[in-house]
Amino acid sequence: MQCMTDSGLPAEGSVAWWMDRRRNELDMLWDEVAEAAGVSYQTLLNLRERANARSRTKHKVERALQWEPGSIDAITEGHNPTTTRPEAEIEPDLSDEYEAFVWSRPHLTLEHKRELTSAYRTQRDRHSVRSHGRQSSD
Repeated sequence: MQCMTDSGLPAEGSVAWWMDRRRNELDMLWDEVAEAAGVSYQTLLNLRERANARSRTKHKVERALQWEPGSIDAITEGHNPTTTRPEAEIEPDLSDEYEAFVWSRPHLTLEHKRELTSAYRTQRDRHSVRSHGRQSSD
């Protein structure tokens, strides 16, 4: 897929186009994306123009853009990137014993508390689906 049009703008559906779109959605500057990803501005520019980088670099950029891992490769294969749920949206349910415990731990970072909460909810929801499935088949 062509990365840029003759006018110098990213071609629709290209990695550069999707990255531009996502950066605007997140209201970030390119320098901020590079900083959030922990990569240089030049590395970010190279990824936008050529979509080739080490997997680790792609993953860092995907995380900064709040995309699921593998989204950049998906774009190069003609698919859309998958966004992650922004961490800022994860708030504790303090009526839940486990979540209240996690969020009361002063030594955990905010990011770690959100990751633990997200993982816990995923497991809880999977268990709930399995339990409901068994109950309805009885």
